Amino acid sequence: MSTAVLAILSSICFAGSVVSVYRGSLRADVSLGLLISIFFGVPFFAVLALAFGQLRVLSVEAWFLFGVAGVVHFLLGRAFNYAAIREIGASRSGVVSAASPLVSVALAVSLLGEHIGLLLAVGGGLAISGPIILAWQQRGGTIADAATLR
Repeated sequence: MSTAVLAILSSICFAGSVVSVYRGSLRADVSLGLLISIFFGVPFFAVLALAFGQLRVLSVEAWFLFGVAGVVHFLLGRAFNYAAIREIGASRSGVVSAASPLVSVALAVSLLGEHIGLLLAVGGGLAISGPIILAWQQRGGTIADAATLR
């Protein structure tokens, strides 16, 4: 399967999750939703990892780093995301979450020493400009205000 197809499928899955969380948060507290999503998600992935023999090839360092990623993503990331979806809705939360690639690039450069090429810089600028424009328009500003950061 091509990387573009995988990225599109990932986007569809994350978008479906956001909509499901919002609908669920109308009926129950988001902390309960967090517990339920982890309760179902973690065992599902553990079974898949065991079935494909992935757990035995991990070093101690990999276990630690993936453990940190699990706490940051599954626990903290989901808790903040679910609360944001509950407070501002699925569409607005999705727009704000669109800054994730920019944050990922900043962390990769600062923590991993990765370098940004011209195409990545242009693509990142285009990816973040949409949410900025939408955020300013939602508060009554114009595209010109967004361009000048007013």
